This record gives sequence, C-alpha cells and structure tokens, in this order.
Amino acid sequence: MKSEKRFGRRVVLSLLLIGIIIVSISFVSAAWWNSLFGSNDSNLEGELAASQAATARVRVQDTSAPIVVYVSDTNPNPVTLNSRQVSGGNVSVRFWFLAQQGATGPGNLGVSTSSSAYFNKTGVIYTRANVSCVSLTEVNCGTFCTGTAMNYSCTIVMRYYDNSSTWSINATVVDGTTGSRGSNITKTFSVNSLSVPFIETIYLNWTNPALALSTQNRYSDNNISVLNDGNQNINSANVNATFLNGTTRTEESIPPSRFTVNNAASSGATCGGNTLVLDAKTSVPGYYLPKTDTEIVSSVNFTACLTSLSGLIPSLSSQEYNASRLWGIEVI
Repeated sequence: MKSEKRFGRRVVLSLLLIGIIIVSISFVSAAWWNSLFGSNDSNLEGELAASQAATARVRVQDTSAPIVVYVSDTNPNPVTLNSRQVSGGNVSVRFWFLAQQGATGPGNLGVSTSSSAYFNKTGVIYTRANVSCVSLTEVNCGTFCTGTAMNYSCTIVMRYYDNSSTWSINATVVDGTTGSRGSNITKTFSVNSLSVPFIETIYLNWTNPALALSTQNRYSDNNISVLNDGNQNINSANVNATFLNGTTRTEESIPPSRFTVNNAASSGATCGGNTLVLDAKTSVPGYYLPKTDTEIVSSVNFTACLTSLSGLIPSLSSQEYNASRLWGIEVI
C-alpha cells in the first residue's frame, strides 16, 4: 500500500515538472524566434524600446538672380572736383548699396560676395570703377526694402577733368554659388563745373637779341603757355596791358598800342592779331583751350608781337623797359 502511494506521488511530481519545463521552453523559444525573425503579432505595444532617433534634412538653394534694391547718394553730392594742381586732382567719391536674393533676405549673398561699381557718362570714353567694393554686414532694410539685405560700401576715384553734368552709378553684385548677378543703374549724381586755367609762363621778353629803334614785327622770345587744369573748355583769352617804362629814364616809355596778341605766330611779315589797348581787355583772336579726356594735360599757347618802336616821343634810349604793373591775362 505504501509503495503504491509513493509511486503516485512521483507520477504527480513528474507530470508537474514536465509541465513547468514545457511552459519555460515555450517562452524561451518565442523570444528566440522573435529575436531572429520578428513577430507576426500585430499588437507589439510595449514590446520594443525606442532607443534610436532619425534625422531628417532638406537643403534648398535659391537660384534666383540677386537684386540691388537700393543705391545711396554719393558723398560728396554733388561732386566737386579738385584741380590737377591740388592733390593730383583726385577726388574720392563714396556711396553704399543694399542687395537681396529672394524677397526678404540676402540668400546666398555674404561678406565674401563679389561686388563692383562703376560711374558712367554717356559719350565719354572713360569709366570710373571700383571692381571690389567692401562687403559690410547684413542689415535691416528699413524703408529701402523688406526684411534684411547685405550692405556694400564703394569708393571710386574721379579725376580733375571728368565732365560736369550728370553721371550714373552702376552697382553690381554676384552670387558666388550660382554666378548669377544683379545690377542697379537707376541712381544718378552731378559733377560741378571746374574752370581752372593755369598760366605756366608768366612773363614776356624781347631781350634776346636786344631791340633797335628800327625793329619791327618782332615776336616775343617766349609765348604765354596756359594749361587747362579743370573739367571745362576754355573758350577765350584776354590781355589787359599798360605802358612799359624805362628803368633809368622813366619819362621814356613804350605804349601797349605797339603790341598785338594772337593765338599763334603769324607766318607773314607783320604782326597778326589784335592790338592791345591801355587798361582794357583785348581778346586773343581764335583762342580755344579744350579740357583733356586723358592724363595728358591740355595746353595751348598764345603769342605777343611788338610792331614798331619808331616815332615815339620822347624817343627811346638804350635801357631796359619794364611794365609799370603786371599785364593781366584772363582766360575763360
């Protein structure tokens, strides 16, 4: 009897142990299978841990051409040039401009963006330029545009002979990524007139050789040389003369009516031109001194000629005769 009871207990314990082993194998097998091949279970909530994150990235490049939305006035404005005799005649003219790409911002434009500026005038053979304007920074547009824009500063050197009247500004910026460019040529500025004749020769001599009382139609040893150091044509020249008085015998003199002025030496035997009048402006016939359009200074001479020394009362003696005051020379 006792042996049968023991046998029954063993059977029950064996069956219970087998059940536990089967259940354990089932769980382990399921986990192993899922780890290798995944699960077909449609309800996996809570079964997978969120241990990684994905990054999404999109790059958009604006390929539209940049726009120069505003160009400032020049400084100085209007431009007042220096003459050639003052600091070489150079004048530094400054201005700035704003550029955008797209409707509200600088886009691809930055501080390393290529920019340039030109001053142009219709019919003039030269162009003033700054091929590398300075990129400053991104700024708020204010009233000039919407949003922000890149600000560029330009300085262009103008020369003493640059024409007066109206010039235009060409401000240009280039997108360094796409190579597209934008320009603005709407802004204009004015350049003031500058008439600066410079009389390089300030004397007239009839000394080599010395004159005789019989001398007639003798041109001076030198001409009056005038340079045009401004940006305007010089259309006339006048001479205001006085007596030449003896330096020893002051009562002896040569009146201005014995001299003529002309735009060039006469090829004939007599002095050409207009006869000088005491204390009056006598024009030099045909005198014209154009402004230059290059670095070569424009220069035109005019001449003076003594017609005769005979018949003067009192008669002239051997001595030197000097003007009682400087002869006035006016070029306009």
